[in-house]
Amino acid sequence: MRRLDQADRAFYRPATDRIHLPPRSSFKTADTIRATALHEVAHATGHPSRLDRDLAHPFGSVGYAKDELRAEIASLMIGDQLGIGHDPGQHAARLKSWVQLLKEDPKEILRASRDADKISNYVLEPEKGRVPTNMEKLPQVDRPAAPEKVGRQPAPP
Repeated sequence: MRRLDQADRAFYRPATDRIHLPPRSSFKTADTIRATALHEVAHATGHPSRLDRDLAHPFGSVGYAKDELRAEIASLMIGDQLGIGHDPGQHAARLKSWVQLLKEDPKEILRASRDADKISNYVLEPEKGRVPTNMEKLPQVDRPAAPEKVGRQPAPP
């Protein structure tokens, strides 16, 4: 679901169900790439096989701004849970569309926060069986078993 094939922008494309990210070298820090990826993962939860949000809105539209707000809040929530920082500069770039959206409908922040909570739960709680089989799995990490310590007593039952 992820492709590192973009020169200068990150985005989720619903038609192909793919997240596109610039190469790692175009990010200032590891946290910046993680925060950006989380934002795009939040968008990807809108796919019909996941949380099924309406993602069919062109860039700059009210519908696009609504999903941007949801993805941004969710990525902040998820990042906080995982201990990943965020880049305030990215938020400032999107602020203008959010301000207009919230001026027109102040309760939109409540709906966006509710949806962001659903997104966060979906991403952070895959053990509840909500991760579809078509979602890319992370590779297993093989680690050697820790050697037994001499004289170690077994833990009480």
